[in-house]
Amino acid sequence: MTNNSLQGLARVVKPTLIAAVGGTGASAAKQAKLRFDQFVGPRRHYAAIRAFDTDYQDDRTPRLVAHAEHVYLGGFNAQSVIQDVIAGREEFRHYAKWLPPWLSFQQVAVGAGGIRPIGRLCYFYQRERIKGAVTEALTGSRTMRRR
Repeated sequence: MTNNSLQGLARVVKPTLIAAVGGTGASAAKQAKLRFDQFVGPRRHYAAIRAFDTDYQDDRTPRLVAHAEHVYLGGFNAQSVIQDVIAGREEFRHYAKWLPPWLSFQQVAVGAGGIRPIGRLCYFYQRERIKGAVTEALTGSRTMRRR
């Protein structure tokens, strides 16, 4: 396909959200961004990328836009949240159904390390941040599509 035909294809593609979770998902999102930029160009009005991860983004290219395409879910005192779950605080009561109380970790700052309960904790604890990022991505791609 020629560059013009790819750009023509971009005009008929419906708005799309690529949502990725965790380190592997973030790597896949970076590769998708690289392919979009390579074949269509950096002004892709029809596609939004959101990678949700408990670790900071590495410095390798391609990079996702921080706080927009890459959404950091760490950076809080997880041990304090676990203590609130064990104590039965109302706002964390639903966490007790799946969060093992024997987990011991302090600050979620360098990723969940593949430990699924930690990843789930970050997801649920930061759900408003996730909801906002997804809503913004969907709204932004629809708005750009109408232009």
